[in-house]
Amino acid sequence: MNLPSPAEKLSRRQAVLLRQQALLARSAALREELALQLQPLEPPLVLAGRVQEAWHWLRARPEVPLAIAVGLLLVRPRRALRWSRALWRGWRRWRRLQYWLQA
Repeated sequence: MNLPSPAEKLSRRQAVLLRQQALLARSAALREELALQLQPLEPPLVLAGRVQEAWHWLRARPEVPLAIAVGLLLVRPRRALRWSRALWRGWRRWRRLQYWLQA
């Protein structure tokens, strides 16, 4: 049996530590590069987050959109009917598209 000498063990340990340090430095550099590349996506992602928060808020308070719809119906009945028809058509198309995509 040929056992490694203490100097060889130390040399291997130093090589592993150097490799670890190099990998950590490379990881840090890659994280910085990724952060720079993702900066242009920050505004759209912030907007998407706000839209999602608003959607959750409206889902928790269904009386708010209902009150807006009633107010619009009272103030502008023709416009409200036009919008309701357009929304109904859009919703039906969306449902058909979902059905078609599932088939």
